[in-house]
Amino acid sequence: MVAAAIVLIGSGVAYAFTDTLQSVSGTSDAAGNAGDAGVISAQGLTFLLVGSDARTDADGNPLSAEELAQVGTEDDGGGINTDTIMLVHVPQGGGRATAVSIPRDTWIGSRVTSQITGPYANGSEGPYQPNKVNSFYATAKAYTEQYLVSQGVTDKAQIERESNEAGRTQLIRVIQAFTGMKIDHYAEVNLLGFYLLSNAIGGIPVCLNAAVDDPWSGANFPAGEQEVQGTAALAFVRQRHGLPAGDLDRVKRQQAFLRGAADKILSVGTLTSPTRLNDLVSAVDRSVVFDKGFDVLTFAEQISNLSSGNIDFQTLPTTGPESSTDKDALATDPAQIKAFFQAIAGGSSSGSGGGSTQAPPSVDAASITVDVNDGTIADGVTARASELVTDGGFTLGALGVIAGTRKGNEQTTTEFHYSGDEAAAQQVQSAFGGIGKLVNDSAVKANHVLVLVGTDLTLPSGLRGAASAFATAAAAPAVAPAPAAFTLAASVPCVN
Repeated sequence: MVAAAIVLIGSGVAYAFTDTLQSVSGTSDAAGNAGDAGVISAQGLTFLLVGSDARTDADGNPLSAEELAQVGTEDDGGGINTDTIMLVHVPQGGGRATAVSIPRDTWIGSRVTSQITGPYANGSEGPYQPNKVNSFYATAKAYTEQYLVSQGVTDKAQIERESNEAGRTQLIRVIQAFTGMKIDHYAEVNLLGFYLLSNAIGGIPVCLNAAVDDPWSGANFPAGEQEVQGTAALAFVRQRHGLPAGDLDRVKRQQAFLRGAADKILSVGTLTSPTRLNDLVSAVDRSVVFDKGFDVLTFAEQISNLSSGNIDFQTLPTTGPESSTDKDALATDPAQIKAFFQAIAGGSSSGSGGGSTQAPPSVDAASITVDVNDGTIADGVTARASELVTDGGFTLGALGVIAGTRKGNEQTTTEFHYSGDEAAAQQVQSAFGGIGKLVNDSAVKANHVLVLVGTDLTLPSGLRGAASAFATAAAAPAVAPAPAAFTLAASVPCVN
């Protein structure tokens, strides 16, 4: 939703509100203070967008009981979780941007944590233990709170502001060391902000493949096209229990919601409504934090392309449950992660050795038809591959299976392409998380890529799927109102 707010800032008459929005929002030095530990690529511009479940506003003031009820939570004394993490990269010199969602359950191992330090409760700094990616903000925040209290600081708002800043800085350090990409700018929105911003925009068009009724998040929606806002919008993007792929499906929901918000924002009715624009300014004042160097208009020029499909949405490739912990965490392959982000950055390196690799030319994904052949015996492979194709903006072509495939002769992934279409094949390979080998095949038509999908394709693990019992009280159901008549934009996909 922070990205959705920035769409409005950079659109049409909303340009007039840019200075106001940046002046009233909270500000942060976290991107400048995070350093460069673990950074491999510093080319282009990379933004880190974060959604937190903070029970305070952007100035550190606690939310009222009424506001807590509106966002479907309570002041439980717990720490902040950064459950929405999205990295947006704009190539050097402009061009097609890439938005990567990082699931909250992604495991950050010692390869990353050994490269960076964070604050301790005694005022010193040192390394943190491996943990899920959404924990590092909260850990640094908690230690900083303890230190400030030990130093005699009693102003609760000051403690909240300074500890949140420590959390942001630590999260940026972790993301930089994990992805190898330098974070240039940071923006954060809290639960109240999501609620207020979705109301300021009006109903957000979304589409569900199946009806859901989840008491944990309060999500209670019918199947099909509908609009959500306020408490219902929060429930829509927060649900992970009861979804086929758990947290990975929640990521898809967040991406679909952002597309819908962009389409709604860029509609004439939104841009010409002084009331909605003023509501947005008020929402930003309470709930959005930008880093001090954040160029809202530059970012908006990229993110506003969402409605025309000019941003590639991708999800971090994962390899199933993390075996080194009993926590419900997602594992990753370091080599695969490195290749994945190097492909997004164009293979450039800010290091001193080896020089830089030239980025392949960008290809209009919609002009490329991707045909899929399943070379495995696993369930769900064709569906997952089709999802990756459409999420990458490509045109989905023929679907098939390799006849006679059985255990012992399953394939590994290969991308076959027509001579001269190697750049397109590389882009498809990136959409599949960098797996597979590229093969020039004269039997493949021009502007087509044939993906033979193998056992190296990661399928959703189903972590945090259907839950039979919950340890704490569930939120009151947020029943979506009967949807008003509207036409779902072509760029908004139906999701689980």
